[in-house]
Amino acid sequence: MSLKSEVDQVWQDRAIVAYRAPQLYDPAVGGGIYDLFEITGPVLITLLGGRQTGAAGAGAAVLLNVNAVDLDGGAIAVDAAIGAVFLSCLNVAGTLVNALGIPMTDALLHSKGFVAGTAPAANGVISSTWTVDTWIGEIFCVYRRLSPTAELLLA
Repeated sequence: MSLKSEVDQVWQDRAIVAYRAPQLYDPAVGGGIYDLFEITGPVLITLLGGRQTGAAGAGAAVLLNVNAVDLDGGAIAVDAAIGAVFLSCLNVAGTLVNALGIPMTDALLHSKGFVAGTAPAANGVISSTWTVDTWIGEIFCVYRRLSPTAELLLA
């Protein structure tokens, strides 16, 4: 294999971080549904979560999904302290975790990843549904491309 081929393969296999800058998520706006990222081709999602950057309302909760497939067992409270992170387990049998630090253990039922593609005539979508009260923070998603043209775009 040539050096160029090796470099191209390493570039293709790298983990990529998609990021949404801090914003207010309000369950009273549009039913609390926010599209976070568009999926342009097949990807392997390895992490999806967020970090609280402002005061959250009491009981603020989120449910994440990819192409309408829920990623956790239900909406989970994310109203911890500023600086706390939440992390989806990417497994509907598991539970999203919200804390100042999160070990990714098997006990949390964190999956090894979630493979996602596109809709039949449109891009796929990673979305969130916010309930109970408002939340302010940033959202991140770590993924790998399964096709050279696949990527996550801000929705």
